[in-house]
Amino acid sequence: MQTWALSVFLLFRFSVDDTVHGVPVVCDHSGRHSKCAGTLAAESSLLQLSDSAVRMASAAGSRGHSSQLGTGIDPLGEAGGAPMLCEAPCRSNGQTHSCLERVQWVSTQSGGSATVATAVDRVNGECAGQCVCSVADVHPQPSGNLPSTTPQQSTQTSEAVESTTVETTGAVSSMVVGMKNFLDLGVTLELELDDVVGEVILRLAGPSDVWFGIGFNAFSMAERPYAVIVDGSTGSVHERKLGKYSAGDLLVSSLEEVSPPSYINGRCHVELRRSLAGNSPFHFSFSPAASSLNLIAAVGWHSSFSFHAARDADVMSLVRQ
Repeated sequence: MQTWALSVFLLFRFSVDDTVHGVPVVCDHSGRHSKCAGTLAAESSLLQLSDSAVRMASAAGSRGHSSQLGTGIDPLGEAGGAPMLCEAPCRSNGQTHSCLERVQWVSTQSGGSATVATAVDRVNGECAGQCVCSVADVHPQPSGNLPSTTPQQSTQTSEAVESTTVETTGAVSSMVVGMKNFLDLGVTLELELDDVVGEVILRLAGPSDVWFGIGFNAFSMAERPYAVIVDGSTGSVHERKLGKYSAGDLLVSSLEEVSPPSYINGRCHVELRRSLAGNSPFHFSFSPAASSLNLIAAVGWHSSFSFHAARDADVMSLVRQ
């Protein structure tokens, strides 16, 4: 009887009308890549349903309450709706970003992976009713497709604390430098990180007739990195959180111009300064304890920011002077 009840319940919850928990699965075939917006929710629901249903069947057998599946209790713990996802958007403080991104930023700023549980509790409280995360969501198994820099970022933050402790003795230099030249694009980045002053100097150079930019701590736009974009014709600069194959979101400026833009041999040079710590959860935080930094670079077709004409990715080595 227990097996028959569980089977009927599963057939009822997942019918052939392309719905998950009563929410239609809508497919978008307008672009080059067809995507079903409900796929992720459906997969998450299936996993949670299977686990919950097994627990319910076990409880029914041990307590003799085989009729529990017919009492109207939702085995997913949801009040008749689809489960909230860690990557679902959360509107807070005037900006919309997923719970996962908020947890990663809070964890990084407060000391790395040791504080992930605290970060999860904080974000779940701020985004109640919009999205929800667990510690397992923040540390998934590696997919093997794209290199993930989140563990590295957490390690860098932990090491930064140790480095600062040593430097109070005056035995270690406070300056960390790095340079990366993307030859095929004609784009160059120089970094100077000072963990005593708490600032980073950015020197960017690129073509003077198009826009050029650098994305930090990423190998692709799919990682939605913090980026600095320069209009090569004017030297004006803005900051963005790139989207997955899109322009993403414009960020509040945290950069200060150290010197006016200069033009040498058809290249625009800008020198900028900002704090090591990000101005928001979506501004990248630089760590002087890091030995390397993943970068992406791109140039556009025109001076105004739009689709890139060419792009590249590489690793910058960082050395303490």
